[in-house]
Amino acid sequence: MNRTRFALIQRAQQRARRHSGVLSMLAVSAALLALPGIAQAGLPDIAGKANTFATWIGSAGLAVLTGAISYTGYKTLARGVQFEQVEKIFWGGVFLGTAALIAAFAIS
Repeated sequence: MNRTRFALIQRAQQRARRHSGVLSMLAVSAALLALPGIAQAGLPDIAGKANTFATWIGSAGLAVLTGAISYTGYKTLARGVQFEQVEKIFWGGVFLGTAALIAAFAIS
């Protein structure tokens, strides 16, 4: 082997040692891009959990809304109470239930 080739090989080895961290990161990145399932293996299912949370909020909002309307209707029709006497309960239930439904819609 002649001296010039030997010097070129030594320089290439020095460059490779100097950039070994970058080259290893490049190799790992290429492997993760080639296999996206491995790259996402440790991540939780965030979208599924957000949808579940939105379902729970929507269900709670519907329950509050239904309860407030049912209570107001029962008091007004069966007991003969004036609407003004149960108006705060009715509007409170409507606002709470609607806010929960809007929050569930915003999350999903």
